[in-house]
Amino acid sequence: MNTRWFPLKTPRGRRRLMAGERSVRFVRRQTYRLQRLIEELSDPHRRSFHLYYYGRRRVRPEKRHPICVTRLRLYGPTFENTDSPILFISDLHFRGHPIEDYLLDFLIWRPWRVLLLGGDYQPEPGIDPEGQWTLRFLRSMRAFVPERRVVAVAGNHDSPALMARMRALGVEVLEDDVTSIPIGSNGTRFGILGSRDPHRSNPCPERLSRLIKGHDTIEHWLVLAHSPDILLWLPGDPRIRLILTGHTHGGQLALGRHQPVWHNTRVRRQYASGIRSVYNGWIYTSRGFGYTFAPVRVMCPPEVVEIVVLKGPVLRLEVEEEYWLTSAQKITRVGTGNGNQRISGSRSNLKNPEGRY
Repeated sequence: MNTRWFPLKTPRGRRRLMAGERSVRFVRRQTYRLQRLIEELSDPHRRSFHLYYYGRRRVRPEKRHPICVTRLRLYGPTFENTDSPILFISDLHFRGHPIEDYLLDFLIWRPWRVLLLGGDYQPEPGIDPEGQWTLRFLRSMRAFVPERRVVAVAGNHDSPALMARMRALGVEVLEDDVTSIPIGSNGTRFGILGSRDPHRSNPCPERLSRLIKGHDTIEHWLVLAHSPDILLWLPGDPRIRLILTGHTHGGQLALGRHQPVWHNTRVRRQYASGIRSVYNGWIYTSRGFGYTFAPVRVMCPPEVVEIVVLKGPVLRLEVEEEYWLTSAQKITRVGTGNGNQRISGSRSNLKNPEGRY
């Protein structure tokens, strides 16, 4: 098998010319990207989405904190249009930072039906071992929106004692267990499979398969796991539509959107951030909301994922991002994007080929 880039029958001079053309196109493309980055860094409203420093815990009313809302529009022929979306947040790492209060205001203000939490609620070991900041956040949210459901899985930073206290507050904690939510008035339900942390332990593929096969009446499944390592154990059931994971923080330091410098997973780097096709559906790895060790984010702003289920002729997924700035005074919408382009409205449509990991 010939592994060379050009066929052997191509003249040597032509091969050199084509290589030179590719080099010129590469330089032009990188120059254009650098110009766009410089342009957005010069805008004070968009700068924090590329370079965000958490800073100290004291409240500064004038400081604006970025929140990126990634909207996943999931279309299907058996779905119905829903008004209230499903929210997913991972890697909160509560430590009493002001952005946590602004996230609470954001959740109270924004309509949603179910909140899915992807694990890692506690910071580094030795900091808040009892999870008081996490419990404070959940109590405050329950006081304002007591009727809305919260479903969670554990992460590698979370202690069993914290998960037990979260259960006492009415949070549905799933550990190799299932639940379901209605997605329309016609009785259609979305099954949610919550896995134990695949980064710290090894989920049993046979048990996960039995949990899904034991609910024959549910046509669509959503898998909630802390890490994209779940791909190593998850059975390839054709009813799985979406897999939601976190753990990687999007690298926390990235060369570009969904281009992490470092990822702490056992699967390929392409699954460390953003959307990818797997089986008959997709996997989305969130950039998370908090931080560990270094209080800074480069090219991966704090993220809230919003899943909207809509009726469509075929199964497909659309991705769009909204950028918000929150402060003590107000919440401001900055713009939209597709996660790879600049912050000015565009949308990316993703097909559904079978993917590998």
